[in-house]
Amino acid sequence: MTQKQKGPAEAATSPSRGSNPHHTKGSDMNGKTDSTSTGAAATVTLSRAELSALTAKHLHHVTDALFVGREALLGIGNEPRYRNDDNGLNPAGEVVFKVVEFFDVLFDEVRKIATASDPVDPHMDEHRAWLLLKLNVWLTDDLADFSALAASLVARNHGVAFRSSNIGRAAA
Repeated sequence: MTQKQKGPAEAATSPSRGSNPHHTKGSDMNGKTDSTSTGAAATVTLSRAELSALTAKHLHHVTDALFVGREALLGIGNEPRYRNDDNGLNPAGEVVFKVVEFFDVLFDEVRKIATASDPVDPHMDEHRAWLLLKLNVWLTDDLADFSALAASLVARNHGVAFRSSNIGRAAA
């Protein structure tokens, strides 16, 4: 089958379009992204291990991309063509908001991973702090809790930076 003969779903996942070298169809959950297309249905699997393997910097960047995608979908899903006359979602709107829900699950996983991580490099710790601050701004409504989190992350980052800059000085 040539590229021209493929439907949009097959052409978009075709290796001839410069797809991700880590892409595998029917992955066995070994930490690789599984993106398959069967007719009109598609499945994307992203393992926790795959996300956990990212540095704080890369996890931060992935989260920024997910946020932009989620916000775009929310804007699209609120257009009149995705609504019924009673302002409820029509079937197209339901599909769009299922994808938004997937993004929300990813955000929650990223927050758990970032919270559990313990980078010793000050730059990675700073990325972790910014990531946690962004996620908490997006996912919580309590200003006092957010302020306390911000203060604790700044104190932690200062401690990591201090320890990092003094490694080897204690032995001298």
